[in-house]
Amino acid sequence: MEHWGVRERVCAVELFIRTRSITETQCRFHLELNQQEAPSPNAIRQWVRQWCEEGSVMCKKPPGRPSSVRTPDNIAQVLASVSRSLRRSARKHAQALGVCDRSVWHILHSDLSLQPYKLQVVHSLSDRDREMCLQFCRQFVGILTENPELLNELLMSDKAHFHLHDTWSAANPHELHQCPTYDPKVTVWCTIWSRGVIGPYFFEDEDGKAIAVTLQCYTEMINEFLSPNLPPNHTLWFQQDGAMAHMAVISIVVLSCLFPQRVISRFSDVPRSPRLLDLTASDFFVWGYLKSKVYSTRPTDLHALKQTIREEIAQISGETL
Repeated sequence: MEHWGVRERVCAVELFIRTRSITETQCRFHLELNQQEAPSPNAIRQWVRQWCEEGSVMCKKPPGRPSSVRTPDNIAQVLASVSRSLRRSARKHAQALGVCDRSVWHILHSDLSLQPYKLQVVHSLSDRDREMCLQFCRQFVGILTENPELLNELLMSDKAHFHLHDTWSAANPHELHQCPTYDPKVTVWCTIWSRGVIGPYFFEDEDGKAIAVTLQCYTEMINEFLSPNLPPNHTLWFQQDGAMAHMAVISIVVLSCLFPQRVISRFSDVPRSPRLLDLTASDFFVWGYLKSKVYSTRPTDLHALKQTIREEIAQISGETL
């Protein structure tokens, strides 16, 4: 029945209305449309009935199985549940309502036009954290008042990872690049002050592969790299972040020998708050600037990557900072 078009259906209905006979309708159908096959009696009766009831002989789409879950009541319950707790996952909403996860997702997307958004998770600040941040700021302002040249004598240290296949660009390059699961990288440390950059220092093993910064390798870096590169009889200050290797007692003792009462760190002469933002030149300028320069040369291996980092850091002057 479904292969008959609208033209054939209309012709059959008109012939039946004129003749009032199924047999006569089938006979004249052959002559009118010049077709060997004629509609069945049941098809003609159905088309005539549809014409009388609806005024149309168009093929109607089957209604299908009625929706048993995405009902108005369930949609209202999902909306009320989401409105009460916007941060609860769809799975937990489904468990609370006794509805399957997939149905809740369909209701959220198709019926309520809602989209999931991933929240950025950050450390919560307690009242004690705020008080410690305020105490540090007051202490630092007092030191700066007594020593106006402090900003010219402050070493701000930090480390960063440079992956071999990273790309930095002013616009999205829309490139597809295949790389291994564990992308080769180097871990770079340097310290910045008003006269330039002391570094880079690469935390690596005997094979030249990047390693985690532990207490042992951090103190080795201080004794074997930082100390020899400091000017003689200096009065410099040293600032570091709150990494575990930095806060260890041995690290603080070693740094205190190089910078007596001039170490800005947790558990040091000028204690920082544990969740104080790293507002240093490394974070908001140097690493981004350095990566934009390094990756523009597209190094092909770790040796070329480290050599490019050395060359670009050597070109950063005090005027640039």
